[in-house]
Amino acid sequence: MTADRWQEALFDVPPSPDENLISLPTLFTGRNNAFLYRANLRRILLQARPDVLHIEQEPVSLVMVQWLFAARGLPIKITFFIWENLARRLSPLQRWIEGLTLNQAKGCIAGNTEAANLLRAKGFSGKIVVSPILGIDSTKSHSEPRSGKGKFTVGFVGRLVREKGIRVLNEAVRGLDARLLAVGKGPESVNGEVTGGVRPEQVNDYLRQMDVLVLPSLTTPKWKEQFGRVLIEAMACGLPVIGSNSGAIPETIGDTGLIVPEGDVAALRAAIVRLKDDAKLRAELSRRGLERVKRWSHETIAKELMGLWQSI
Repeated sequence: MTADRWQEALFDVPPSPDENLISLPTLFTGRNNAFLYRANLRRILLQARPDVLHIEQEPVSLVMVQWLFAARGLPIKITFFIWENLARRLSPLQRWIEGLTLNQAKGCIAGNTEAANLLRAKGFSGKIVVSPILGIDSTKSHSEPRSGKGKFTVGFVGRLVREKGIRVLNEAVRGLDARLLAVGKGPESVNGEVTGGVRPEQVNDYLRQMDVLVLPSLTTPKWKEQFGRVLIEAMACGLPVIGSNSGAIPETIGDTGLIVPEGDVAALRAAIVRLKDDAKLRAELSRRGLERVKRWSHETIAKELMGLWQSI
């Protein structure tokens, strides 16, 4: 069951046709934690009679309350998903919703280790699996070699906003004999080529034009990087990666790339130059990345999720 349409940062997402998919109208469409379904959810559950209801929402979201009350009294075990890796101050309403969720849910899928640790600190006693859910299609060939011709290309994929470290990246690349390619859109300016918003299926075509992918995210009082999916997309293309130490970036990269202190222009510049000048290091990081990304294949993630649902 899903919304009949959704608004992502770069494009609208309609539901894909599927006989097992029920698309429902919503109020406040596109507001991640503040939308509601305009449907009788209890009737749907009574008809579907699931053993497990997985709610792909943060434990403070309004739609969580809808599902919790719809499932009340039914023999259904509930699980949910969480990205949140900051101990933010919650409103009284959010605290109430979170309390209901943590009390009724039997399991959780956490997108990163920090999120899992925060849940434990709040007293959640259910089973937790750490998995980003957003995996890589291993049936497709990703790792096509680049020609290596032309100017060394430093790439970025994502929203062009301040917290993604665009200004830091601009300064780090300034004056280098390198091309900066940014795939995305947003209010921040880029001292290089900008593609604008692209469809997800187009991202790999741009990644294959790059020699290194950089994710220089900056922590803010309300957000820090929760996974960095573009990092695993780059790894799957055999692309070396550089990331800041914001949030879950080091957890995602592991030993397959270079980590620099967030906001440190000199350190980021040095990392870019190091990879630019060392083809052997680029090749080694590419090899490690291709191996590491296997843990995020759709097949691997599906086994982890089924393991959770079968164990509760």
